[in-house]
Amino acid sequence: MLDIWAIRSTDVLIYISVSCVLLNGVSMSFIPQPPSSALVTEPISMRVPDACRFTGISRSTLYLLISRGEIEIVKVGAATLVLTESLRELIERHRARGGKPGSDTYPPHKPI
Repeated sequence: MLDIWAIRSTDVLIYISVSCVLLNGVSMSFIPQPPSSALVTEPISMRVPDACRFTGISRSTLYLLISRGEIEIVKVGAATLVLTESLRELIERHRARGGKPGSDTYPPHKPI
């Protein structure tokens, strides 16, 4: 049996369809499955640019949320690591209130 599969850097499994011709001339296609030991794992933390991509928010908004204590970070040397669980909790808080403005919305912009 031929197993062909790949893992992207985002830990998403990509299956490659394989076509083969058997000795008797019969053609068949199949999508191999990864070994059962292949687990897709989520990082505990990520750097700021990855956190922005993960949530879809801008870098300045992310730093605003960090300064307000809404997102938890860990400093390791010069690296700022954003905790993945903290990002999930932020999204869940906003999801729970239905995306409507609440007590944790950003301050309104002042006219110039």
